[in-house]
Amino acid sequence: MGIIPNSSILPPANPGVQAWNDLSDNQKKVYCKLQEVFSGYLDHADHQLGRLFNVLDEMKIRDNTLIIVVSDNGASQEGLQNGTLNTDRYRSFFPDTIPEMIKNLDLAGGPSSDPHYPMGWAMAGNSPLKRWKQDTHAGGNTDPFIVSWPAKIKDGGSIRNQYHHLVDVVPTILELTGLPAPTSVNGVSQMPLHGVSMAYTFSDAKAKTTKKVQYYEMLGSRAIWSDGWTAVTWHKKDSSWDDDIWELYADDDFTQSNDLSKKHPEKLSQLQTLWLAEAEKYNVLPLDDRRFERAADPTRPVASLPKKLYTFYQGTSILHPLAAPQLMGKEHTISAHVEIPEGSADGVLVCSGGEFGGWSLFMKNKKLHFVHNYLKIQEFIVSSPDQIAAGKHNLSIHFTPTAKNSKPDFITGDVKLLVDGKNVANLTGIKSALNYSAMTGFGLLVGRNIGTPVSQEYKVPFAFTGKIEKVEIELK
Repeated sequence: MGIIPNSSILPPANPGVQAWNDLSDNQKKVYCKLQEVFSGYLDHADHQLGRLFNVLDEMKIRDNTLIIVVSDNGASQEGLQNGTLNTDRYRSFFPDTIPEMIKNLDLAGGPSSDPHYPMGWAMAGNSPLKRWKQDTHAGGNTDPFIVSWPAKIKDGGSIRNQYHHLVDVVPTILELTGLPAPTSVNGVSQMPLHGVSMAYTFSDAKAKTTKKVQYYEMLGSRAIWSDGWTAVTWHKKDSSWDDDIWELYADDDFTQSNDLSKKHPEKLSQLQTLWLAEAEKYNVLPLDDRRFERAADPTRPVASLPKKLYTFYQGTSILHPLAAPQLMGKEHTISAHVEIPEGSADGVLVCSGGEFGGWSLFMKNKKLHFVHNYLKIQEFIVSSPDQIAAGKHNLSIHFTPTAKNSKPDFITGDVKLLVDGKNVANLTGIKSALNYSAMTGFGLLVGRNIGTPVSQEYKVPFAFTGKIEKVEIELK
């Protein structure tokens, strides 16, 4: 098609990928199933795009509609060697095993899975480029960018080779629509646009690239492109920045196979200096190579305001995990102030997460229950010994962390179940992940559990049939 030059050299396999012929039969079975699920998803996405385009055709506006299709990064190695049926396990450094996945392979792709293909498929998906998502080599940030606008682009199906970046999309749309970039939104001053328009490429396939420079940084790995050259370094987590080895490539080396750093040290030094200037300009520094630990770091800003006491009410909209109180690994109390009618009431009082990990405080069979679902591996549950009578009650749990484990990352802790301030039941030694992703469940919910159920003790949405006056979450 003219995207990859015929002169390109296929680089060696990425490190850490086991060759297909060396896999066991069970590995091959799991690997094939997970890639089939991914392929099915792509087919599903393609079908939905087709439905949209058909409607534009029926409305006779497709020719004058600007359509942009773009990927967000290179194929992902987050499935690690064997892939996963639960990506929260990857984020907790506790990957699935082949025997575990073999037993549940029929669930892959359904609502009871959050699968990811093995890293070998990521290498195949990025071929012939090196490395993958989370890296700054070409395999991590070289993406398909497809534009359709028949009314303005007269050579549909042709290729453009100018160098551009995702930050250039907004400036392009603003130029094409004749709209100015906003300087203020709701009273908040906006940063200047970081990109430049690529609209000129729509009418001139051979136009010289107008972009001057583009920096990259991802988890400590860095790269910079400028005027036909790319300098790039891969950073190993927890290693010294001084140990990072920089490479240098020319634009005509599509697969980054011919490192010119030794041949042109002055050009490499120039680009390294330029990267530092861009990093200072765009607030990249100081460098931080942590991954999921960054999300769990209490010193990092998140959407939720740090407070000692939060109050929520029945019908509260879903709160994303980063907008909800940051509970994992911290001593805290969750209290639901409720009114139970005659004849009792069942349902979720408050919960967070889903089938792949999270916690839920709920009523069932006139008793109070608290469950902590540890990565769909084990449900830790504690229940009141006696039924809860009709009337107003304060139904609570108190969690006290006792120890922290690393790789796999989890917190152990003890739970007290309280009814109107009285400790009625205890559970010791539960395991809790440091965070549960919004991708595998929902954030904080009051009075119901939508999505997938946190606990197998009930079916969603399991809305509470009594009255919830308020839910309070107190952090020590």
